[in-house]
Amino acid sequence: MIPGARTEENARAIVAEVERRTGCDPPPLMTSDEYPAHATAIEEVFGEPTPPPTRRDAARDVPERRP
Repeated sequence: MIPGARTEENARAIVAEVERRTGCDPPPLMTSDEYPAHATAIEEVFGEPTPPPTRRDAARDVPERRP
């Protein structure tokens, strides 16, 4: 529990405290009251970046036209 106003900074502090107490492993389930700052803080602290999908060469997908 973090005393004070409901701010993004406090939301990050709460989630950072969860991270500290759990040893950097996200809990299997996290619930909130849908305050938007909570989702942002959870993603910032526990999120893992994923590489963008690789693009296939579009020219390979176009069938060859025959007369």
